[in-house]
Amino acid sequence: MANSNNTSVRAWPKHRVVFLKGEIAKTTPVLLQGALRKINLKSSEPIWLVINTVGGNFYATLKIRAIFAKYRDRLRVIIYGKAYSAGALISQMGSKRIMTRKSKFFFHQASYTFLKTDSLNATELIQLSSDLFRTDAIQVTLFGEDPKLIETLMRYMKEERFVSAKEAKRLRFVDLVIPEPKNLGALIRWIRNHK
Repeated sequence: MANSNNTSVRAWPKHRVVFLKGEIAKTTPVLLQGALRKINLKSSEPIWLVINTVGGNFYATLKIRAIFAKYRDRLRVIIYGKAYSAGALISQMGSKRIMTRKSKFFFHQASYTFLKTDSLNATELIQLSSDLFRTDAIQVTLFGEDPKLIETLMRYMKEERFVSAKEAKRLRFVDLVIPEPKNLGALIRWIRNHK
């Protein structure tokens, strides 16, 4: 198991599972790449990415998406707990997107945490506003191109909204909602039975 700050990444090569728990930090792509190397990537069997994350660094999330992009056709993403913020973006990179019944998404608009303490001039504020809008636009398009879906996501981001597994299925954020496993071991057993 690899750890960095509030991030935990673990691999179960035998079951072709990588587990991401905690915050997505600048180092998370490196940790995930290391876990992925432990799996036989030449096999055509599915690769399972289990996530339980509060989100985090947007640029690290884009790097994670790039790392897993070449495996998209056999990548299965399971949300086990939380897919908040950037975690929601990671959940969309699998060819199959699965969510346990008690799991939740959380959406919000992009923000910079230093705004509360730093003072900016008008030009800097305009640039920052443009950057934040661009980040929101990228987030929305990673979920798809359906205009109704984009409108819904923009509203959810503005409202800072939680989304249940049932609603996520209705909105087609996930393909399947499964019963809540008792623990991670039970989820691994579910994966073994659904290859």
